[in-house]
Amino acid sequence: MSNFISFRQVLSSFSGVLLYFVSYFLAPFSALHAQADSLPIGRVVYHHQVNLYLQEERNGLAVLLFNPMRSMYIHTAVPAESQRTAPDDKFVFGRTIGGDPEGWPVYKDHLARKAYAKEHGIGTAEKFVTTDTLGAIAWTLHAERKKFGAYECRRATGVFAGREYEVWYTPDIPISSGPHKLAGLPGLILDARTTDNKVQYRFVALELSPQTPGVIRMPVGRQTGMTYAEYFRARVKHARELEKMLNAESGSTMTIITVPHDTVELVEIEAAEKK
Repeated sequence: MSNFISFRQVLSSFSGVLLYFVSYFLAPFSALHAQADSLPIGRVVYHHQVNLYLQEERNGLAVLLFNPMRSMYIHTAVPAESQRTAPDDKFVFGRTIGGDPEGWPVYKDHLARKAYAKEHGIGTAEKFVTTDTLGAIAWTLHAERKKFGAYECRRATGVFAGREYEVWYTPDIPISSGPHKLAGLPGLILDARTTDNKVQYRFVALELSPQTPGVIRMPVGRQTGMTYAEYFRARVKHARELEKMLNAESGSTMTIITVPHDTVELVEIEAAEKK
């Protein structure tokens, strides 16, 4: 019960800040009170672990900033700029680790039920932002209980983007969000993994404070209007077209551009495109 009271106290402090911004700055500074609901009241730290080919670049610590209206999942372990790795047994020419100064954020608008995720650009260095429905997961709630830190959590299972998840959420923090694009439960998701363990968001810590640093905001990038599935298909199509052009110039028929298909979010594509 003490955890719930602590959350209520933090929420009360946040509401006071929001009311102050709205009442005091409404007339002369309309842009400022829009920033008040971007202030986090807490954060969850996860260990982000993806065991998929060419999908490891965002592994490491990640943070979910949250308040009742918005949340943002940030990969804090990624470099600010892209980096080239040294050759090794797996990549004889090395590979590029995609960097981003914002940490490849996933921004979630709880009221609008939208998730906005920053992705690599297609045919351009400019980053793209995709848009998906938030919380459209048919969760099954289970009776099991487990503690993560000071918070008692409940178990739920469901399928998101072609992968079956087991998650643990706490009703003590009644905010429907979690790592990546996971949402739709009556409480904050503190721990999640796919049943094959290929995708894991393991709980590290949770902090509640109206002074939590950071700002919850829309990612910087081109608003494409595409869902992630539409974006991924466009990326594969662009890769195949570029490969066809390069092979025509060289007289080759090699598959020279690899787009991994065993990704965090699985997308159905034509068999001919799977190279």
